[in-house]
Amino acid sequence: MKLSKIKTDKSDSKLIYEYARNVEMKQWPGNSKVQTECLQMTRLLPV
Repeated sequence: MKLSKIKTDKSDSKLIYEYARNVEMKQWPGNSKVQTECLQMTRLLPV
């Protein structure tokens, strides 16, 4: 991975593009119905 001290959107986008070309990406299947319901319930709990 090529890292540099100078950070720009253009350099970041090139780095992300190269990473995506070299790594096999798997599609995320998403949450199941039970997982979605659990997330919704926990969001209602007071912190």
